[in-house]
Amino acid sequence: MTSTWMMAIISKHARVVALALALGAVALTVSADQAHARPRRPVDSGVRCAVTRSDGSIDFYLPVESARDQHGHWKYCGDDGQWHSILRTLTGPRGPRG
Repeated sequence: MTSTWMMAIISKHARVVALALALGAVALTVSADQAHARPRRPVDSGVRCAVTRSDGSIDFYLPVESARDQHGHWKYCGDDGQWHSILRTLTGPRGPRG
């Protein structure tokens, strides 16, 4: 009689522990998914680079966009709102020595 009663208690405790483990696993999965959530578009930092044209109009550019300056050189808008030079490398043949 004692062994039946003990088995019933152990069985009940085992079910409670199994249920608690299952609920804990679900909670960890949901929180992990939310931790990796990101906005679909990058957050706009509000930084812009400005170019004043010869006619007096002003064009604004977002960071990473590029444009030519008044001398015809390519520049890109940096994350700091300043224009930076684009360094180009030669991609053609090197000349007579190859």
